[in-house]
Formats: sequence, structure tokens, C-alpha cells
Amino acid sequence: FATLICYEGIFPELSRKVASQGAEILINITNDAWYGRTSAPRQHLEMSAFRAIENRKPFLRVANSGYSAIINPLGKVIGELGLYQEGVLRDQIRGNSYRSMYSYVGEWIIIVLIAVTVLCSSVSRFQRTRKQKYGKKLRGKRRKEN
Repeated sequence: FATLICYEGIFPELSRKVASQGAEILINITNDAWYGRTSAPRQHLEMSAFRAIENRKPFLRVANSGYSAIINPLGKVIGELGLYQEGVLRDQIRGNSYRSMYSYVGEWIIIVLIAVTVLCSSVSRFQRTRKQKYGKKLRGKRRKEN
């Protein structure tokens, strides 16, 4: 088990670190009371789903006034208590020792994907510009020949 306190649950690098250290289940204990009845508690819950997806770990979220939830490793909320709702969530979950690609390489995968995207778009733009430039010259020569 790895416990993330309040806002620690929104930082991917913290969840990744504890998952790489062997945590099989992620738990977030939070106080969302100061958000009031805004969209922020829901957003905080949705960020927890991303942590579950990134690390492929079950994520338990316990909030004193916000959304408490059980989230499976694919990010699906399988049990939820709403805003300011009292109750108990029960389900059977299994931790796992699986490590996702993200838990191994972290943010580097994103940096590499961005670099590849920029490279591909630059090459594509260069080829398009080249075709337009030389295409006009060829069309001009063909017209003069006719």
C-alpha cells in the first residue's frame, strides 16, 4: 500500500515513485471540504483515475467531504460516495505487482512522443513547401513549352 495525502494524489511523479518502489494499491486520503460545492472535488477524483491508469494500480480515495471512490487499474470508478455523502464502500480489490511502461520511464515517454511529433510535422511541412515551390516551377516550364 502507498498512501498519498491530499494533493499528493494529483502529482503523477509521486504515484509513479511509490509504484516503482513496490506499492500494489494506491490510497489517497483527502480533505476536500474547503472546495465547497464546486467542481473541484470532482476534478480531484478524476485526477485519481489518471494515477490509477498511469500505474495500472487500484486506487482507493477517501475524502471527508468530497468524493470517496474505488477505482480499478483501468481508471473505472467501481464504487463511489458523492459530495458530502456519508457511507461505506465495500468491494474486493487485488493489488498487483505489474509495472506499466509509464512507471518505468515516467515523463520521458511524453517528451519522446512530443519530439517525434514535432519532427514528423516539420518533415511533413518541409516536404509540402518543397512540393509547392518546385511544383510551381515545373508547371511554369510546361506552360512555356506548350
